[in-house]
Amino acid sequence: MQIEDWSENPDALCGYGYQFWMSRHGYRGAGALGQLCVVVPSHDLVVAVTGAVTQEEAVLDPLWECLLPGLENAGSTRDDEILADRLRRLSLPLVLGSAAQGRSVKARLDASAEGSALPEGTTVIVDPVDDGWHLRLGPFLNIEVGHGKWRESSPLGRPVVAAGAWQGNTFVAELYVITTPHRVRLSVDADAGTAMATWNAVPLTGPSLALHLRSPLMTRPDVA
Repeated sequence: MQIEDWSENPDALCGYGYQFWMSRHGYRGAGALGQLCVVVPSHDLVVAVTGAVTQEEAVLDPLWECLLPGLENAGSTRDDEILADRLRRLSLPLVLGSAAQGRSVKARLDASAEGSALPEGTTVIVDPVDDGWHLRLGPFLNIEVGHGKWRESSPLGRPVVAAGAWQGNTFVAELYVITTPHRVRLSVDADAGTAMATWNAVPLTGPSLALHLRSPLMTRPDVA
C-alpha cells in the first residue's frame, strides 16, 4: 500500500505492508512518540530510537546521508578512533545551575499542570548527598539525582536516570525513564513551598510516574 500526498518526506511514500513501513533503504517500524526501528538488510544494520523525536526525517535523513556512506567506505583507523571517542563523550544535556551544598527543601506538589506526573499534594523532599541529592516523592518513590552527572536508581524496579541543580531558589531536576521516550521535569520552588512535575510527552498509558517506574511495566493503568 502506498500513501500519496501524505508527507513530503520521501520515506513516507515508499509504501506500507505487513505492519512495516518501507524506506528508501530497508524498512522500519514506527511507534508512538517518535520511537523507531530501522532495518537495512543490505548493510546488516539495525537502528533503534527510543527518544521523543517526532519528525522521522530528522532521524532518517542523517542515516541515509551520513551513516550508510560511512558503512560503504572502509575508512581508516584514525576515523574509527575519532568515532569511538565521540561515542564515549555522548550525553544527554545536564541541568544547569549550582549544587548549593547542604541545601534541602520540602514542598507539596501542585498538579494543576495538564498531565501532571504526580498527584496533587504529593510531598516532595530534596535532601543533599555527595555529588547530588536524594529525592523523595511521596512515601514510595526514592530517586537519586546527580549534579553535573546522571545518577541511576530503580525505585520500583525499572531504572531511571536523573540530574538536577539549584537555579536561584528553585530546584530543577530531569528524570529520564530509561528505554522510553519519556522524561519528567521536576521544579521545586523553595520560597513558595510548591513543586510541579511535568512530562515532555504524556505517556499513552496515563500520566502516573509511579506506573512507569514499576517492573514489569503495567500497560493497563486500570489493572492493579
